[in-house]
Amino acid sequence: MTCAGAACNRLAGGNPNFPRFCCAGCKKSGNHGPRCTGPAQEEQPPSYSEAKRMVCVPPQNEPKTRIGHFGRHTGTPGIQYLQDSNKVPTAKESFDLMTVVHSLHLKEEGKREHALGSSFQNYPTIQMLSIAEREHLINYADQRHLEESGSDLKVPLTESQLEKLIGATTTSKLKSFFLAKTQRLPTEIKLRRCEAHDQCIKFHLDTSLATMQIPLNSDRAYQGARLVFACSDGLHYPDRPAGSCTIHDNSVVHGVTRMDSGVRYGLFFLCDY
Repeated sequence: MTCAGAACNRLAGGNPNFPRFCCAGCKKSGNHGPRCTGPAQEEQPPSYSEAKRMVCVPPQNEPKTRIGHFGRHTGTPGIQYLQDSNKVPTAKESFDLMTVVHSLHLKEEGKREHALGSSFQNYPTIQMLSIAEREHLINYADQRHLEESGSDLKVPLTESQLEKLIGATTTSKLKSFFLAKTQRLPTEIKLRRCEAHDQCIKFHLDTSLATMQIPLNSDRAYQGARLVFACSDGLHYPDRPAGSCTIHDNSVVHGVTRMDSGVRYGLFFLCDY
C-alpha cells in the first residue's frame, strides 16, 4: 500500500466514506502531503471508553456551524424538485445541479476551492436511540418550543445536557459512532423541531465538515420534508426510520423537500474543525 499523503489533503473535510491513511512520518510530524512516501498506516478510531473521555467543545472564538434553513427559496437551483417530488431530473441534470450549487457556494463563502462529492452514508436498520430516549428528546423540544416558539426551532445542546436527556452511555456511543465514521469528534449538538409548512431547505453544501442526522420520529408523522441528496447519477431520498442515522460531509449537495404538514424532530451532531 502506498502512502495516501495526497489524499490526506483532499479528505481534510472529513469524507466519511474513506478511511484516512497516513504514513508513520505524516502521523509523527503532522504534515500530510503528496511528497510523503513512507509506509501507510490506517488510523483507528478510539474505543467507546476513550471517546467518552474526550470533550467535544469547539475552540474559543470559532464561528458557529450553520444548518440549512427552511424557506421559500424561490429561484434557487433545483427548487422545482424540492417543491414537486414527481419531477425527477436526469443524471445529467442532477450533475449540473451539483456543479451550479458548488459554484454558488464558492461565491457565497468567498472560497477558491471546496470539494464536491456525491456519496453519503445511510444506516436505516441501526437504532441509534431507543423509543424512550427519542421521546425524552421530543418532549424537551416541545417544551422549548412553548418557551421560544418558531416554526423551525434549533436547540443547541452541550454534551452534559444531552447526557441528562438520554444518559451518558448512549451519548458516548453516539459520539464514538460519529468519530468512527468521520474521523472527527462533534463540536456541536443540536436538537431540531420543525413545522415549517409550505417551505423547504434549498440545495446547498454545508459549512460544517461532517454531519450526522438522527430522525426522532417516523416520516409518517409528517408529510414531505424528505432529505434528498443530489448525486452524479440522480437524486437520492434515503430511507430514514425513527432512530436511524444518515452521515455526510461538506462535499455533498443536499436539501429537504417541501414540508406539507406535521412536525419533524431530529438530533444533529456536527463538526466544524
